[in-house]
Amino acid sequence: NLPSAQRYGIEGDVTLLSDGLGWDGTRFDAGFRLAGSSVDDPLLGNSRDLSGFETAQIDFELRHDFASSDWATGVTAFWNERGENVRLDQVSLNSETFAFAGYYVENKDVEGLVVRLAINNILYRTNRVDRTVFLDRAAGIVDFREDRDRTFGQIFTLEIEGTF
Repeated sequence: NLPSAQRYGIEGDVTLLSDGLGWDGTRFDAGFRLAGSSVDDPLLGNSRDLSGFETAQIDFELRHDFASSDWATGVTAFWNERGENVRLDQVSLNSETFAFAGYYVENKDVEGLVVRLAINNILYRTNRVDRTVFLDRAAGIVDFREDRDRTFGQIFTLEIEGTF
């Protein structure tokens, strides 16, 4: 374990209702986080971010509840960025392409239950790994590199909420 490190940042949330604009039933929720960190690398002695530290995040949901009905629909999205994972013998970066987004349809009263059908990964997000393993990280002598992308399709979910 390292003797000390620093973390700093700012985060916030906002909710906007459209009722005042004449578009009843629509809500926009968003959140963000921007952060940084600093730690002295025990092998190289230089200052770097904490290993795997999340430096940025943005998420939002736009939801519309239809008037005089139990139906609602919405879109969600999430994006984040992380720093490198640093070990004594390797450095890796796990990242993704753009945002993870989805669309849903919801009924708030199916025999007293809330039922939501969602389709996610509508932007076909891909997971990426870039890893370098060193014979001697201090000297910069590389043993091997690994680059891979993991693609996956859309994800369908059915959520049922309530007491039954």
